[in-house]
Amino acid sequence: MAREIAAAYPVHLLPPVTIGCSHEHADWPGTVRISSVTLHAVVGDVASSLRRSGVEALVVVNGHGGNYVLGNVAQESSARGERMVLFPAAEDWEQALERAGVATSPLTDMHAGKIETSNLPHARPESVRPGYEAADFVADDRRHLLSFGLSAYTD
Repeated sequence: MAREIAAAYPVHLLPPVTIGCSHEHADWPGTVRISSVTLHAVVGDVASSLRRSGVEALVVVNGHGGNYVLGNVAQESSARGERMVLFPAAEDWEQALERAGVATSPLTDMHAGKIETSNLPHARPESVRPGYEAADFVADDRRHLLSFGLSAYTD
């Protein structure tokens, strides 16, 4: 998504922050994550250093639903009069799903569901295993995701 934004608009593409907040994956061996405080600090520090270099606006592209803190980072920056925008917003997902004819909502679609697996075949088709089309898992009620983690909802 970030590459496509950079191709369509006059922006510079920065390297991705490849480790995010994945606390809902804590029960899964091999999960590497950083705290929301650390992610907040990293994005804030990047924005600050760019401003010192004369870059007045930052577009943050979030690739993981667990990075909730990025909404706070963008809000706080805007409240200070700094230009920062976060994509995709919930409305962006809803519009994309509607245009694609996907019936699953962002609230019920689980990890590696239709939403995520519609992005990966577009960007990196070689990375998707055969059979992904029928492997969706829908969890309509995930109100305790932040308390119990993802393992309470899916294998």
